[in-house]
Amino acid sequence: QTLDRISPKVLYTPNTTTTRDIIEKANITFSTIDDVLQWLEMIDNCSTYFANQNPPDSDVVKQFRAALNSPLVSGLSGIDNDTLSTLNTLLKPNSPNNIWNLTKELHMYVELIEEVANLVDWNVYYPVDTEDEMTTISLDTDLQKKLGITTVFAGIVFNEDIDDDPLYNVTIKIRMNSTYVHDTSIVKERVWYPGPEEELWKRRYLTGGFIFLQDMIERASLEEIVGHRVATPGGYIHEMPYPCYNDDLFLVGTQWLLPLTMSLGWMLSVAMIVRAVIREKE
Repeated sequence: QTLDRISPKVLYTPNTTTTRDIIEKANITFSTIDDVLQWLEMIDNCSTYFANQNPPDSDVVKQFRAALNSPLVSGLSGIDNDTLSTLNTLLKPNSPNNIWNLTKELHMYVELIEEVANLVDWNVYYPVDTEDEMTTISLDTDLQKKLGITTVFAGIVFNEDIDDDPLYNVTIKIRMNSTYVHDTSIVKERVWYPGPEEELWKRRYLTGGFIFLQDMIERASLEEIVGHRVATPGGYIHEMPYPCYNDDLFLVGTQWLLPLTMSLGWMLSVAMIVRAVIREKE
C-alpha cells in the first residue's frame, strides 16, 4: 500500500526578494533534513559500490587480509589486537558481521528512512502575491489540490515596505486556524479565576506550533537585517509565577467548607435571637 505525499504549506506574502531571502533562512531547519537524506544516499551508494566491486573472494580483499595478518605490517602500523580482530571479522567471508552483510543492512535502513522521509514535502513555505489570495487558498480545498497542497498550516503577512533599503524593521502577522490557537474573539473569559493555565487546551499557542513558527521567522528576519547568523534571542516561554503546590487538598476542602460553616453559624445565631424575641413578645 502506497501513501500519498504529505505537503503541508505555510503561505507567505508579499512575494518579493527580501521575503524570499527571509523564508530561505527560516526554512533551514527543513532543508537540513533534505541535506541529511542526500548525505545518507551518498554513503549508501559509496558503500554499495565498494561491496559490488570487491566481493569477498576478490584478489584485492585476499591481499589486504593477508597483509593485515602479517606480523611485519601489524608491527609497523601499531594496530592493537582488538582493532586487528575487528578488521578480520569485517573481512571474513563467512562472518555474519562482515562488511558485505553490514552494507546490505545499511542499504535496507537507508531505503526505509528515505521512504518515510519522502512522504513529506520539506519545502513547507509557499509564496502568494496578496493576503486576499492567501485567504482564498486557505479556504478553498479544491484549489489546494490543484496546487498540490495537502493542507495550509498557517499564513505569514509581511509589511508592504519590506523591500526598502536599508532594511531596519520587519513587521509580521501570523494567521492560523482557530483550532490550532486560541479564538481571538474573547480576550478574557467571563468567569475568570486566578491560577496557572495548566489545562492542555489553554496552551494551544505552544502545542499548535504558533510559537515555533514565530521563532523561526523572527530569527530569519534578524539574520536578514544584521547580515549574519543569529543564535539569540529566540522565542522563550515563561509561565507566570505561581505557588508550586497549587493542588492543596486542605485548601480545596476549606474553600467550600468554611463559607458553608460560617453561613450555618450565622443562620443559627440569627434563628436563636429571633426565637428569643418572639417568646418575649408573646
